[in-house]
Amino acid sequence: MVYVFLPCAVPSYASPSTRWILVLFGFHMLLAITAILTRKNWPMQTVLLMACLLGTLGATYINDFAMEHWKLFAGQAYFDPSGFFISVMYSAPLIFIAIVILINSLFLMSELLIAIKVRDFKKAAKAKKNKNKKAAAEKKAGSSKKSNKKPKSE
Repeated sequence: MVYVFLPCAVPSYASPSTRWILVLFGFHMLLAITAILTRKNWPMQTVLLMACLLGTLGATYINDFAMEHWKLFAGQAYFDPSGFFISVMYSAPLIFIAIVILINSLFLMSELLIAIKVRDFKKAAKAKKNKNKKAAAEKKAGSSKKSNKKPKSE
């Protein structure tokens, strides 16, 4: 049986004290799938990258809140002052997704740079070809003018 990890569709075998971990996992999977599906969409990738980085930045505040209110959603106190648990469970997946987005952006930029250089080379080759055609036409026109001139008699 396949389950979709959304807050409203958490498997029934998960205890209420661990469902939030499954929801967190589902959030990271949803974010990763969105990053993969929108890999050619620059604005969406930028929004996702900023969301990942801002989420990682806010992890200390989330950790502080969760240390105080862990009884509302968890069966035991996972959160410690050093923030190890939130770093592993929350920040590490976000940083991984951000790295994937950055690598994808570098790949797209290299493709764009190659396309621009190919266009520049084609444009330069076309300009050179037109210049050569123009020079050949002028040379031909110049040689026909010389042949049409009559020699001056003295």
